[in-house]
Amino acid sequence: MNLQRPWPWLVLLKIPALALAIPAALTLGADPALANCTQTGTIVNCTAPGTSGIVVAGDNAVVTVQPGTTVVDDGTRAIEINNNSTVTNSGTVRAVTNNSQGILTNAASGDNNTIVNNGTITSEGDQAQGVTLNGSGNTFTNSASGTITQSGAIGSGVASGGNNTIINAGTVVVAGASDAGNSTFAAGIALNIDDVAINSGTITITAADSIGIFTQGSNANITNSGTINANAAGSTGIFAQSSTLLTNTGTINAAGAGSKGVDFRSSGTGTFTNSGNIFATGTSAEAVHIGGTGSAGGNIAIVNNGLLQATGTTSFALRSQSVFGGAPSGANITNNAIVNGRIALSAGEDVLTNAGQITISSSSIPIATGVFTIDFGDFVQTASGLLSLRVTSAAATRDSFTLTTGGTATLAGTLRANVQAGLYGTTTVYANVLTAAGGRTGTFGSVVSSSPFFTASAAYTGTDVNLTLTRIGFGAVSGLTPNQQAVGNALNPGYATTLTGNAATLYSNLLAATSVTVLDRLSGEGTSAAQTAAFNAGSLFNNAMQGQGLFGPNLNGLSAVVPAQYADARPPGHEAFAALKGPPAAEPGRWRIWTAGFGANNSMRGESSTGSYSQSIQSAGGAIGAEWQVATDLRVGAAAGASESMFAVRDLTTSGRTTGGHIGFYAVKHWSAYYAAASVSYARFDNSTSRTIAGIGNTEHASGRFAGDQLGARLEIGRKHNLGPTNVTPFVAIEPTVLWQRAYTESSGGPGGSNGILGLTVASRTATSLPTFIGVQFDGRHITSEGAVLAPYSRVSWVHEFEPDRRVTGSFVTLPGATFTVDGARAASNAARLDTGARLAFRGGQALFANFGGEWSGRTQSYAATGGFRAGW
Repeated sequence: MNLQRPWPWLVLLKIPALALAIPAALTLGADPALANCTQTGTIVNCTAPGTSGIVVAGDNAVVTVQPGTTVVDDGTRAIEINNNSTVTNSGTVRAVTNNSQGILTNAASGDNNTIVNNGTITSEGDQAQGVTLNGSGNTFTNSASGTITQSGAIGSGVASGGNNTIINAGTVVVAGASDAGNSTFAAGIALNIDDVAINSGTITITAADSIGIFTQGSNANITNSGTINANAAGSTGIFAQSSTLLTNTGTINAAGAGSKGVDFRSSGTGTFTNSGNIFATGTSAEAVHIGGTGSAGGNIAIVNNGLLQATGTTSFALRSQSVFGGAPSGANITNNAIVNGRIALSAGEDVLTNAGQITISSSSIPIATGVFTIDFGDFVQTASGLLSLRVTSAAATRDSFTLTTGGTATLAGTLRANVQAGLYGTTTVYANVLTAAGGRTGTFGSVVSSSPFFTASAAYTGTDVNLTLTRIGFGAVSGLTPNQQAVGNALNPGYATTLTGNAATLYSNLLAATSVTVLDRLSGEGTSAAQTAAFNAGSLFNNAMQGQGLFGPNLNGLSAVVPAQYADARPPGHEAFAALKGPPAAEPGRWRIWTAGFGANNSMRGESSTGSYSQSIQSAGGAIGAEWQVATDLRVGAAAGASESMFAVRDLTTSGRTTGGHIGFYAVKHWSAYYAAASVSYARFDNSTSRTIAGIGNTEHASGRFAGDQLGARLEIGRKHNLGPTNVTPFVAIEPTVLWQRAYTESSGGPGGSNGILGLTVASRTATSLPTFIGVQFDGRHITSEGAVLAPYSRVSWVHEFEPDRRVTGSFVTLPGATFTVDGARAASNAARLDTGARLAFRGGQALFANFGGEWSGRTQSYAATGGFRAGW
């Protein structure tokens, strides 16, 4: 390619001489090929397929191509207009002949036209153009529903001669071959002097060496807020030169081998501002290429406020070079955001100012000396700048920034050692991580490590910067939570630089971690939620049983059965009043059955004092029971049920399921207005857990299965006070529960089904819960006109939990001796509880019941509901 010679615009646009000499007498009616279109005055309407060669005589014409209509060039053009005309295409316009045009504004008089494509425009012939804008003041818009396909060699989808506007909100495909050796290219949009191009749609390049948006003339203005994909080898998303003003807020992908997202070249001035994303993923691809093209060199301004990222093998995020025999680019490059990938500024006279972040995150780009280089230019880092250099456990292997041939470095901001996986010694020194042949001024304001398990420092000479890493013990990092410290202290004794196998891999990846939260992910703390889920399910079952005992068949509040002497003392003849005060005592020997369903939602916030994470638990289940009225003041019952609980600790990507089977017994005894209610239950739980462990090498998934047994009880005593239509009953209760969970070993795996190395062996655990309740209940009764009895109630209580701890003790499968204990989210020590509900009893002895319960504290919330049916005989 030789861009120093005059650009062959007649090669690119191929404006045919025939079009320049169209006779004024040539009108629509004189062309027999136009029989499928009609022209009335200046209005042309094409409705039938197969039309070709429309030439509209005169100015101010209106041309409409209807859906389903195809207009094909007649060897020269498909549609040609003069001044101040409008073309709206909702069908198909095809330039199939070599050197032909799809839609053409007249070269001699083609100003101020408006062209809108809602359909399809194709450029199929060699050196053909889908749309050619001659003259000035023309506007072409490819709407969101429009498609432009360029498939002929060295043609373009839309080409302008200067001072026109091209807008793409739809789709442009560049599939035609280029001839890069002769400086002729296929392009989606081709611009010239003072042209404006605005892309908010999609431009995709599938042909080698082709270009999405190309400008040769000076003072072009290009804005991209859409997507441009340079998918072919050697293709370019945007090629801009000669004092172009280029702005990108969208996404540009350089995916082809040797492709470029933006190629920005100038022999004069030019400004490129990126606030979007430009990616180089192809081999030897470049996100942004800069180069001078003229004998006097360039004066280009590049400002990055977005992301320039190169992840392909031998790819570049930013590269400059003197091209085609031209002078150095002389670019002033300012990075205010992120440049992620190799940098090579080799054209000379470039100045790179870093006020953002310069780094390399791709493992496909080798760690090497001079991975960031400036030849003949300078580097300036401001106080807000961050230079991140990768380092390995081998002191000789590290990234470095090299300025050659008089290049100077002015330093401030932050130098970060980007620690890679490896087994590091106590101290590692990296020489010459930055070298400036022309001298160094200033020092970095801070030197840090990407890994929390190292400290970093720098030493300076007149031209060089040396970096030192010092390892910190896993449990000795400042600011660790107790949980993190427990895991870190367990890891410390097993570390050595001579480790091999899985142990070496675990420690190597751990040292490259970027946050101490990896210790939490290793801990398995989230599986403690299985304990809370079991306690919650057991409590729901117990409460369902005891609720049947407390709210007995006579529905008299807490069912403190009215003794016979009080019943006999009621005034005769006042049956309604007697019913309100209480029905006759229940008869001994009577049986009742009941069934109930229950559900609950619980959330618990983690605690900074231990470093635990928040949990959420949803439970549901049901029970069926039978009870026997042993005596007028004694009722006993038994029940069986099942429950299912789902728990999640989202911040630790931990979840699980607890499935339980329950059996239990209960009894209620009355002494006048006093009562005592007791229940005991046993539950067997099958538990499954799942954890995703990320941030320590390859992401792994660890799962566990284990059983648990639970024995629980509840004892409540109280005394009812009759205050007119309302009963007030103070009560106290205690609910001790013991849970025995079996030991288990997680199975873990990495990508592709590989065996994991981060799983745990979790020890068996005995966990206890001992909440106590002090509260008061308010209840009453109402008899409906049909004789049914409605008994609403509410009880409020203060709950104190004496055993809130939920802990996990584990050791790493890979490191059996590294044992630790961590705290999960604990139950609230103090909480307020509200229970409210009602029973509706019918004359036949059947009853419906429902209740809602809520418990609140500074860290916990829980909501539960129970509903069911009972019948007696």
